[in-house]
Amino acid sequence: MAVGYEGGLSFFDGPDEETDEHMEEGGASVADSDEYETFNTVEAWLQKRGPDWASACAAASAATGSEELGMILGRAVDGICVAGHLHVTSSAESGQERVARAFMVVKRGPPFLRNRHVRIYTLQHRNRARQSDEVWVRLLWCEVDPASIEQREAAVDAEWDPLSSACLFGRVLRAEGAPRTDYLCRLAQVQWCSDRQLFLPFSREVPAIWVHGRDRLPLDKLYKVRILRWPPGSPRPLAEVVNSWEQPTNAEACLRIYREEVSHVWHQTVPELQAPLIDSFPEREDLTDCSVFTVDCEGARVLDDALDYDAERNIVRIHIADVAAIVPSGSEVDDAAMK
Repeated sequence: MAVGYEGGLSFFDGPDEETDEHMEEGGASVADSDEYETFNTVEAWLQKRGPDWASACAAASAATGSEELGMILGRAVDGICVAGHLHVTSSAESGQERVARAFMVVKRGPPFLRNRHVRIYTLQHRNRARQSDEVWVRLLWCEVDPASIEQREAAVDAEWDPLSSACLFGRVLRAEGAPRTDYLCRLAQVQWCSDRQLFLPFSREVPAIWVHGRDRLPLDKLYKVRILRWPPGSPRPLAEVVNSWEQPTNAEACLRIYREEVSHVWHQTVPELQAPLIDSFPEREDLTDCSVFTVDCEGARVLDDALDYDAERNIVRIHIADVAAIVPSGSEVDDAAMK
């Protein structure tokens, strides 16, 4: 029985041009110093006054095409430092293209950028940051939808937001956090180094992982590896093997291995939510005792509506999530959810 996991696999096609300049014999990092900008430096950049956004908006309103609009917005945001938490959606590799599709939601920075998404597209720009890290990001450029001018003209009675049709891109300057260290992996079929082996994690959070050692491990097993460090300048972290299993042959074995893969979630602490009493919402009925279910595709993370069947009344009820009524924006619970 093949085992599958939400998020799929990280794929890698074969040898690349990576050298050993970041590694000493045995896997030690040559560079002991951290290449991240210092905390004081990024905080100072974060406090810098942003551009004259009113002037940028005026220039954007006069732009005659999407290319000109992109240049105006690009100049306005270039070099701005923002901060938030990183969300990783993919770390897939293919040949020389190392793609790390990730984004952060701006929590600190110029007011006109708050709550906007900034995309971090490559492993180089992600700069070793991992899932849920607090990151400081420098904006590099933005791309504008070709239909942005038409959207501007259509917004006759409403205030037009120049960034509503723009994608912002940035590079991580600094990352802090207590990231996950253990990952369930399979051994890559293509190996080209005599002193280390390449492992492919089932999770999308990290790219392919190096494990040092000259002993060849079997391909037909699953492995748990523990990341030891991620050397500055290296596209891949270094790890050690901490456990291994035979390929699962039944549902019970699959479940046991899956529990290993998600075990890091059980150790996370989430602030207790003090939900308001139902008396605070006189127009609503307390249905917290109902058994509800959702109809969502596999891997869905935003479960914002659900159904239940009331046999006594012979009706089907639709439940719509109203998180904002219970969780204030910027609260401890909101911050924990963002991580």
